[in-house]
Amino acid sequence: MTSRARIDVDDVARLVANAVGDASIVRLHDPATGVLRVVAVGHREPSALRLLRQRLEEDGFPPAEGWGDHVVRSGRSVRLARLGRRDRPPYPFVHEIATAMAVPLRTDDGIPGFVGAFRAPGLGARPYTLSEQLVVERLLARSLRRSGAIAAPPADAANAGAAGAEAACGLPEPRGRLLDRSDAAVWATDLRGRTLFVTPAMAELIGLPDGDLAGLPMGDFVDVPPMSLTGSVPDEPEEGDRRLLRADGTQLWLSTRSTPFVGGDGRRAGTLTTVTDVTARKSAEVALRLRLDATRRLVRMMSAVLRGEDPEDLLESAVATAAELLDAWRVGVYELRADGLLELRAGHGWPAGAIGSVEPPMLRSPAGLALRSDEPVAIRDVTRWEQLSLPPQEPGAELRSGCWVRIGDGRGVLAVLEREPRRFSAEQTDLLVSLAEALSVCIAAPARAAWPAATEAVAAESLT
Repeated sequence: MTSRARIDVDDVARLVANAVGDASIVRLHDPATGVLRVVAVGHREPSALRLLRQRLEEDGFPPAEGWGDHVVRSGRSVRLARLGRRDRPPYPFVHEIATAMAVPLRTDDGIPGFVGAFRAPGLGARPYTLSEQLVVERLLARSLRRSGAIAAPPADAANAGAAGAEAACGLPEPRGRLLDRSDAAVWATDLRGRTLFVTPAMAELIGLPDGDLAGLPMGDFVDVPPMSLTGSVPDEPEEGDRRLLRADGTQLWLSTRSTPFVGGDGRRAGTLTTVTDVTARKSAEVALRLRLDATRRLVRMMSAVLRGEDPEDLLESAVATAAELLDAWRVGVYELRADGLLELRAGHGWPAGAIGSVEPPMLRSPAGLALRSDEPVAIRDVTRWEQLSLPPQEPGAELRSGCWVRIGDGRGVLAVLEREPRRFSAEQTDLLVSLAEALSVCIAAPARAAWPAATEAVAAESLT
């Protein structure tokens, strides 16, 4: 094992923090305890760096398992766009770490540890990119070469580089090296669907180190696991698209191909599943389906308008269309009355008795803004808008986000409301604008001379 003296850990920490920081740590294997201990820290801010060094002198930072061991064992760099609580290092100057990256320290003697880079929450807390990972890897190679931990490259650099990469993996046989260093995501389970092993690429997709996944059922993460996990063996490899629930709560779409594998005794030992991330393709398919469904619904609505059907039925149809296609918590159609109040004419997801209720279009409310705007008012998280005025909410139904669209030239508002933060796509807002245009024939226009003044009076009164 490379001695700590052969690696200038303070130089490594400083280089990484200045290149891609906010902060950095260097962790090396401690032969006495068998854990990876923090041996150096870095930070762009001198005051924060002093705090980190003081903490390091006091208790050396508690040893942590998980991604650090994963990086050292696999020899792969890891970029984490979102960190769970268990992954956050115990920094004294921040309450949480926004994003992180870990890069192995590759020496002639193996992989004695790794260097971690962290960004604190804020405007610059974007996820680390592949180009930044390559920058750190080149910085570490130069620093380790200067300190003597890496020998100068031989004349036959290509062959020597390949041999060095194999030695750095520390794996006993070629197939193991290929699996650990490959970008292929492979998931092996036993006859009961429990995880036997995953490749590092698969662990990164799930968002947990491979050591934490051992023994966990595949069904804990994959929606509708392959049938071969239940004991049935299909004639052909089983293929399909499945949702993956990651450890941080986000979801991905996976294309899977599952085949049984046999053990040394010739009996079936479990299932081997190869996985490809197809989230981008699925998102495009969902967007296309939304546009097609929306077009069909709008054509039917316009046909109903031309046939002169009951306006109340058209309002209900518009509400149902928006609720189904956008999978919304609440949808409401508000009519602006001549007295300046907004009346809920039709809705989806509202409590009993809500239809027919009225509320003032407060000046700083989303509905009030929509009435005065030609564009949809889409708010991802209302808690980030200090100057926003919201109508009273019933207990247990806190409004967090929504999209409000003016109907006609100010006859009312079509609103889609959510209890969680939500970003409305361009396709979704276009659908709501089209629905609002169709609804303009269902709601009578208030007296042109009366409603603006009445609305301003009611709104002003609501602010006092």
